[in-house]
Amino acid sequence: PSKALDMANQAIQIVPSLGSALYYKGEALNRLGLYDQARSILSGILAKDMLPAQTHWVMYELSVANSNLGARVSEESLDRMLFHARDNSQGKRLLNLL
Repeated sequence: PSKALDMANQAIQIVPSLGSALYYKGEALNRLGLYDQARSILSGILAKDMLPAQTHWVMYELSVANSNLGARVSEESLDRMLFHARDNSQGKRLLNLL
């Protein structure tokens, strides 16, 4: 993904509106876990209808970026969930979800 990101950035420097290079940049950012940046790039592609024939792929990568919004759990919040899981049935349901 790092090399793909570098190559996409090089292409974007040459042709800033190249939709396919922006798409590959968004995809690489997703693979690197940089979901906020990926979301920004991919949303822009959709808003400007830059890849009409590949809209489904852009939407797929955007859904990957969006689905990882909730996947970020801090160590502190995880500790709190585990603490509550020991104390009540609602906490046990949270623990089962994890």
